[in-house]
Amino acid sequence: LTINALFYNLATRNVEDFTGKGMADLKAGIVRTPLPPLSTMTDDPLRALRAIRFATRLGFALDTDLEATLGSAQVSDALSNKV
Repeated sequence: LTINALFYNLATRNVEDFTGKGMADLKAGIVRTPLPPLSTMTDDPLRALRAIRFATRLGFALDTDLEATLGSAQVSDALSNKV
């Protein structure tokens, strides 16, 4: 998730945003993946649960592509087989 990939650099006292989208997504209240959602979710289906957890706890919206992907049969199968 782009908002979960932000790092605070203690030496420079700056937030580092390696995805280039994390700060904007944080400000806009959007949960999205830095890579295509289907490959991200099938690679590690626990990311689906993490995305939902972030969205509900922070009151953020799921990116429309991510939301569609979470409802797909491929992600459901990956959750069933890998978790």
